[in-house]
Amino acid sequence: MEVHEILNSLSDAVVIFNNHKVIEYVNKSTSILYGFEQDELIGRKIDVLLPNLCFNGLDDFSVVQRKMKGAAGEVFGCHKNGKNIPIDISLSNISVGEENRVLAIIVDMTVHNDIITELRKSKALYSSIVENSRDVVFKINNEGRILYINHTAPGLKREFVLGRPLYDFLPDDDSRKEVRRVVELTFKEGIPNRYDVVYPSPLGEIHYVTMINPIIENEIVTGASLISRDQTEAVRLNRELIEKDLFIQRLHDYSLNGIYIFNVQEAKNTYFNSRYTEILGYSLEEINEMSPEEFLDCFHQDDKVLVQSHMNQLLNIKKDEVLEIVCRIKTKEGKWKWCLSRNTGFEFDENEGLISFMGSFVDVTDQKELENKLRYKNRELEGFVSIASHDLKSPINSVLRLLDFIHDDPAVKSSDGLLESVRMTKKAVGRMKHLVELLLEHSLIGIDHTISSLDVKNVLDEVCRDLSLRIDLTGTEVEYSDMPVIFANAVELRQLFQNLLSNAIKFNNDQPKITIRFEDQLQHWLFVVEDNGIGIPEVALNKIFKLFERQHTQSDYEGAGIGLSNCLKIVNTHKGDIWAKSKEGVGSQFYFTISKNLNKTHLTNNENKYVYQKN
Repeated sequence: MEVHEILNSLSDAVVIFNNHKVIEYVNKSTSILYGFEQDELIGRKIDVLLPNLCFNGLDDFSVVQRKMKGAAGEVFGCHKNGKNIPIDISLSNISVGEENRVLAIIVDMTVHNDIITELRKSKALYSSIVENSRDVVFKINNEGRILYINHTAPGLKREFVLGRPLYDFLPDDDSRKEVRRVVELTFKEGIPNRYDVVYPSPLGEIHYVTMINPIIENEIVTGASLISRDQTEAVRLNRELIEKDLFIQRLHDYSLNGIYIFNVQEAKNTYFNSRYTEILGYSLEEINEMSPEEFLDCFHQDDKVLVQSHMNQLLNIKKDEVLEIVCRIKTKEGKWKWCLSRNTGFEFDENEGLISFMGSFVDVTDQKELENKLRYKNRELEGFVSIASHDLKSPINSVLRLLDFIHDDPAVKSSDGLLESVRMTKKAVGRMKHLVELLLEHSLIGIDHTISSLDVKNVLDEVCRDLSLRIDLTGTEVEYSDMPVIFANAVELRQLFQNLLSNAIKFNNDQPKITIRFEDQLQHWLFVVEDNGIGIPEVALNKIFKLFERQHTQSDYEGAGIGLSNCLKIVNTHKGDIWAKSKEGVGSQFYFTISKNLNKTHLTNNENKYVYQKN
């Protein structure tokens, strides 16, 4: 292979010029580096490529070879387009026949300089990160002396720390002993390690955890780099978490409630607390081993339909929704226990589909037995009131007939005094008869347990129709818009609204205006009956629902003090509450709720009744 072929194959630029700086040869790499064609450079002076080259002839090369550097340590060539090219150049004398020439080997330093620049940037970035890190970063030698530290604790200067043993800055002998052991182990085994140190302070303990990494050169550990991080807050949070977990565990273990979590996707319970087993006797494993049929058999035969309905509702439960059920469960020993259970969604997927629900239940067997006894006594009492009221009607009617006979007697009619006495007695007996009828009506509330689907607007239309005469005579305005369809006892719901509307009309000295509205709540329907009547004193708001409680005399407003007591009893039979807000001279608002979770196992078809059209 000829010489020029060898030179053309080199990756570095090669230029040969004579004593007059005239270029006599360039290889292909020179053409690539400078952008000239090879023929363009032959015969031109070297200044076109190396404009800053100082050359006073071949006598400058007293040595065989020398490298050129600029004043700032860098040398630049000139590209054909005029741009500077960072280069490294080596010049040497060569003999061509009997004449000497200069051989220039030029290396493109562009990539090299880019790498150096990136390295400098990386180093600067690394230094910035380390210097500004909240962690303490330092380096020690094999004697444990600190060679580098990014920052020191308040009160210490870097100059004071550098060169001193790491162990001088530990709080006590025990920590110095432990840290020395870990450091020596790291140097011996050449593997990363860690140690924890607690520093006392006026504001409490400061916890530092330090990671130590060996520096290995030629398979020998020559030093170590350490990173110390303040873990005080993490330690505090961890302690709080442990205390919280302990509290929750104690709460679960000593709770009166049995608590469980059921995963609907896996169809098994994933958690029981100890109280669950105490109440029912079953362990988590025993319940999970049951088939669905065996589990359903744990419930009383009369409650199975209710339980199945409750389970179906649970499968479609929404976030923040709570479902409640009271049923009888057979314990492992075969005893029946009444349990009140509340369930809510526990885990949901990204589409808000139910993953698991959580339940909390309490043994209410004793309470149920007391309720049954109380219900029995109440039925006895209501039966007595009903019988007494019914039996009293007959003698009262007899007295009224007798008074009618006396009233028609000529001797009585001829005496104004006797006639007035008969009229007053007849009026008093009439009030007694009305009171007995009201007591009988009160005793019958809750006896009919029939629940049906009712359009509340139709109920209100019917009530307004029944009260149409009083509404027209007083010029009463009754306002309500669309109402919900709910489950309730038709007769009692109608009676409830009629009592509230009647009172709103009666206790009003101006033209009555009544507004009825509702709110759809999570577990109840909330209804509000608002009027512009005379109002109720604040001190009396807690008394108005008591039987025979009256705020006005008979001469001011007629009544027996039973209407609102009936309202309370009706609402209670519908698992709701009733209360009032009022301002004297402005009006009153009566609020009551109807549960959405009434037993719907005995529903009747709702029939549309009369619709009252307001004038």
